[in-house]
Amino acid sequence: MKTLIVSIVIGMLALAGAAPVAAQLKDDEATSVGATPPHDLAAERNSYTNFAQSEMRMWEKKLHDFNARLDTSATVNKTNAPKSLDSAWTETRAVPA
Repeated sequence: MKTLIVSIVIGMLALAGAAPVAAQLKDDEATSVGATPPHDLAAERNSYTNFAQSEMRMWEKKLHDFNARLDTSATVNKTNAPKSLDSAWTETRAVPA
């Protein structure tokens, strides 16, 4: 399960890192054909980068919260399992053959 979560986080980081590179390529294409950009591309890139970083922080928090819930659930199950097993064994032994 943790491997899946690590894979998701690494994939998101890779995508977030590729976005500024793609934005840089768009700037180069616009200047190579001589077109003047209608708006400030650096500000737009910074805005998008900030947005992507905030999205990454949100997903990291969600993954952290999910892991915390799993750990709590595992602890509860680990505590309850011996009791359930003892109860089932007692019921099994009480049944006449």
